[in-house]
Amino acid sequence: MDRTETKMAIECGWMLAKFPSISLAHSLYNLMSGFGKAAEVFPMICGWTEAHKEDLSPKLVHHYTDMNGIDGIIFKPIDFSKTLIPGIFKHMNSTNMFAMGVKKIGSSNDPSEGGILCDRLFRNVTSDLHKKELITSEFEQLIEAITSRVDTIYSQWSDVVEYMACFSEERDFLPLWGRYADDGTGVSLGFDFREMGLLFPLLYSRAEQLYCIYKACKEMHAIFEKEYASNSKEVERAIVALFELFSGRFKSESYSYEKEWRLRINNTGKEYDKMICDGRLLVALPKYCLKEVILCPNTPTATMDELSKKLQIAGYHCKVLISDIPYISKKKHCLKNHATWCGEDT
Repeated sequence: MDRTETKMAIECGWMLAKFPSISLAHSLYNLMSGFGKAAEVFPMICGWTEAHKEDLSPKLVHHYTDMNGIDGIIFKPIDFSKTLIPGIFKHMNSTNMFAMGVKKIGSSNDPSEGGILCDRLFRNVTSDLHKKELITSEFEQLIEAITSRVDTIYSQWSDVVEYMACFSEERDFLPLWGRYADDGTGVSLGFDFREMGLLFPLLYSRAEQLYCIYKACKEMHAIFEKEYASNSKEVERAIVALFELFSGRFKSESYSYEKEWRLRINNTGKEYDKMICDGRLLVALPKYCLKEVILCPNTPTATMDELSKKLQIAGYHCKVLISDIPYISKKKHCLKNHATWCGEDT
């Protein structure tokens, strides 16, 4: 394998290992390899882009939240008996770690992403393929039966579920502040996760998303035709894994401005099942990953000073800043408009 193929195997290998009953000629690795040139495969199938290379990947990715969120992520004591510690950090002292909750991506109820988006895309593609007689009605019905049950299919095949946390390349970004800054408690947490190798960017292009699913369904149909009679459960699990792969990497073009990256954890072998609480998996990460904290526009300096001391006491060594973006909250904007409409002096 060349370097590119090795990267593909790392990304897809966890799925391939789950389908030993399916012949090698129709393995998921071959399915992924059949998408064309490697340069085309990674952006559209594995979420792989040139930015994954160490020298081009974002130095920091940012998680926007509020003060309750920062308390839950940064300062909350960790119960390590219910927390996943990635292998590369097993040697670390627990006092030097924090825990971040990651959620199932496929079961997201957001129509702009996850299972809901992919269910719609799969239906469009399989309907078109069936009309062109490139797949059978039986295969189309199987795809629909699987993708429409995003809230239940994972109970049967939880080992293919991916848990993810969301971040943005944008460190201090007005559209994202709009969701958190109105009550004056918004925070942008800047992390450096490059050493983990688990970050990937989302694919927003609708055309490329449909192309991915189009190619995948054609290749998966070949597997279905040859293997389903003797290995129905394995083929169904392969479809679920493929659906989950796309669910975690596709998002509506309308949200491309977010420049979102995701931290991915796979529930291989179901070993994380006992750690799941309220649909989230807690993952322990080193405190040194937190490099900066940016407080939302108009945050009082006293709040910044108080948070700086709290972070230092808790063992974090990071910058604490206040955004200098001019920002008028929605509440103030509404009050100003109301005063103007009423003829009041603003």
